[in-house]
Amino acid sequence: ISENSVLGEKYDSGSAHISGISTACGNAPEQLRAPSGIITSPGWPLNYPTRANCSWYIRANTEEIITISFQDFDVQSSAWCSADWLTIGTYKNLEGTRVCGSSIPGPYISSQEHVWIKFHSDDRYTRKGFRLSYITGIDTIFFNSDVPLVLCYPRCCSFWA
Repeated sequence: ISENSVLGEKYDSGSAHISGISTACGNAPEQLRAPSGIITSPGWPLNYPTRANCSWYIRANTEEIITISFQDFDVQSSAWCSADWLTIGTYKNLEGTRVCGSSIPGPYISSQEHVWIKFHSDDRYTRKGFRLSYITGIDTIFFNSDVPLVLCYPRCCSFWA
């Protein structure tokens, strides 16, 4: 079984959609087209390595949105999240919401049918990392009501408690 091993299957309209766990890191972003899935930092639930640069590109069907919910989050904290960080955003070359620390971020709901997720660790300390799940669809919202909701639209993020 590879590092990107399959966790389960989701059946939709008689066809099988594979939802796997993804920890891909490398030169090219991993492209995810499954309607749902799980992404973790490399090594999770153990510590992630130093000098990791990972990226994922989630693409939903036209007119669908992507809802991301964190189940676990422990990324080295630093001022302005300058050491280790995770970003979620709409554009490949524009940084989205940057997070670090040990507080589980609120859910992210995309404004478009695609999302870029990037994870970076520096050459010093490491932590446990993160585990998140995503689901695509129309009006697909699932979240833990104990954390604020993050709604991101082009050039704007709103936080709802």
